[in-house]
Amino acid sequence: MEVLRGLAEAKKRSYEERKKEIDTTKEKIICIEKEKLEVELRKEEREQKKEEFEKQKLEVELRKEEREQKKEEFEKQKLEVELRKEAREQKKEEREIMMMDTSHLSKLQLEYIQSLQMEIIEKRRSK
Repeated sequence: MEVLRGLAEAKKRSYEERKKEIDTTKEKIICIEKEKLEVELRKEEREQKKEEFEKQKLEVELRKEEREQKKEEFEKQKLEVELRKEAREQKKEEREIMMMDTSHLSKLQLEYIQSLQMEIIEKRRSK
């Protein structure tokens, strides 16, 4: 009987030891799965940060392009203003030449002014 009791106790201990091993194995598996999830989460966070960085980089490039466009537009407007100013100044000079009182000029001066007046007239006719 004692032998049977010894066998029963050994069997019981063996069962408890196997149960502990199974529980330990389950805990290890849970830890491994948890680590895998954490690694995957960190990977997703890195990907998200990378996408965010790329988005910010693209936004910076877009703002840079917008600034360049605005700069080009400003330069174009500035050039147009300068051209209009030069055209006004040239018209003013031409008007002064055309309205000039030539009664007090020498023959040479008169000839020069008349040639300028003819150039102005020819330029107007060709437009």
